[in-house]
Amino acid sequence: MEPITDPVEKEKAWEDLGRPLDFVPSAIFSFTITSNTDGSLSTTVEPADEINRLVRTASTFDIYQSCKEISQDIESMMLADRVAKTVIANLQPTDGAKELRQRLLSALGDRGIDTPKA
Repeated sequence: MEPITDPVEKEKAWEDLGRPLDFVPSAIFSFTITSNTDGSLSTTVEPADEINRLVRTASTFDIYQSCKEISQDIESMMLADRVAKTVIANLQPTDGAKELRQRLLSALGDRGIDTPKA
């Protein structure tokens, strides 16, 4: 097979084969979730093209999987935050006198003894 040298024939060959991408994709796919005023959600999928610099258009499974991963990441961050707050609270020096006072007031209150000025 001989190489094509005629520019018109080269262009026809690219039309048949599909021209290689002249851009570097910046993301695999992209979509936007909109929270409407009526409480519903809508999803807008961006088409894969040179303008959007996407490898492909997002499928329904891509949207589902991405949202699931985001939800899991948020849950992990919230759990880590709760653990960090608990650890920090346990590392704080306690005021022994204040803690003893609170325990005494609580014990007196359990026995029905009113301590309004305490």
